[in-house]
Amino acid sequence: MNKKLAICFISGMLLYLLTFWTSGISVFLAGWVQSLAFFALTYFLLMKFAEPKSYGTSYAVAVVLGRLLLEIPIRIYEFPETLYSVVVTITVLFAVVLAAVNFSEKRVSVFVLSAVFIALMNTIVHSEFYHTMRRDYDYQLKMSRKSRVILAKDPTATTGHLEIEDNKFEFGFVRKDEQKTIRCPFVLINTGSKPVVIQKVDVSCGGITVTDYPKVIAPGESKTLYADVHTESQSGFFNKVIYIKSNADNNLEILQIKGEIQE
Repeated sequence: MNKKLAICFISGMLLYLLTFWTSGISVFLAGWVQSLAFFALTYFLLMKFAEPKSYGTSYAVAVVLGRLLLEIPIRIYEFPETLYSVVVTITVLFAVVLAAVNFSEKRVSVFVLSAVFIALMNTIVHSEFYHTMRRDYDYQLKMSRKSRVILAKDPTATTGHLEIEDNKFEFGFVRKDEQKTIRCPFVLINTGSKPVVIQKVDVSCGGITVTDYPKVIAPGESKTLYADVHTESQSGFFNKVIYIKSNADNNLEILQIKGEIQE
């Protein structure tokens, strides 16, 4: 590989690693930070390596490939939980293309149009895409939950079955200076005929801790799992999930916490 292309490729990887943490705070923050950062990086690398008046296509592609090399495995591993944030990736790709166009044209009008386009992608387009994907995902969760309820009522069942009284907790609008921690309770019910053993509880990313949850739930018993949202490390729209792994016939359950945290 050409040395200059290798530098662009590695730079794309490193910048993604440096800005990946923004996704844990808010997908909207991630969109702004990553698109602007990749625009600046691409323009800088083209100034260093590309011929004047060219688009530096190969260098821009190398930057994108460097990012995607790390991002694609993460999306595959966490699919479909990261599907609603794919608009961040799309916005970054546009930002890289616009950086190449600006490098070639070097006109104020092109720069202004690029800035407007990135702003629209990170506001109106991002918001519409995000909420559409969340509605679809919430509907799928709801239908999945209904099907599990029907199965749980089977009188011939000989296993434990974990039922969630309400798998979604919405805390609304919160200011982080007014409330440092939000406690979110979830009632777990064993509707099966055998004890349910909670084997593992995971969170999708930072900002949530699960410090108190039942290890064993007897048949017909209900117990409460408590998750704490730490507002100091969060900002903007909050949408996280908790995964409960157990020995029940429905061995994976998903809890969802939503809200908005403002400064």
